Amino acid sequence: MLTIVCIAATLSASGNQTPRDTATPTDTATIERAAAAYAADHLLRTIAAGPRAFDPQSSDGHRRSPEQVAALARLLNAETIPRTAVVTCKHGLESCEMGRYAGIVTLGVLSTTDSTAEVTVRIEWPVRSVRQPVALFEPTLLFVRSNGAWHFARIVEVRST
Repeated sequence: MLTIVCIAATLSASGNQTPRDTATPTDTATIERAAAAYAADHLLRTIAAGPRAFDPQSSDGHRRSPEQVAALARLLNAETIPRTAVVTCKHGLESCEMGRYAGIVTLGVLSTTDSTAEVTVRIEWPVRSVRQPVALFEPTLLFVRSNGAWHFARIVEVRST
């Protein structure tokens, strides 16, 4: 009987120390800024010179404040405009076009713990292909928290066309 009580007390006490499944809005904003900075410095070279767009809608569905949207657009050197206004397809994927934009970036935090975060960075840009005129590069990035800041650790997986 004593053993069962001790195990139950241990499980109850350790429950507060498990990693979080979701981040607070402040954590998410900080993680997204780290991902945008990484993308601007290392991933956006796939986009040709020209105006960039940033989709203010998070790919994971959370709402961003206007200040967060502006900060991310600034980091990405991009104009804030919804993806639906940038990538238009009249008759299926083979008819897609991006108008005046050289590319569009969408961000989304997939998962977080107290010390790690996975973020998708979706980059689309026009290419000269009859079958698929918009290319896609979508890496999932792993960030780790160290000394209170989020740092890129590695690419977990990549989806591309």
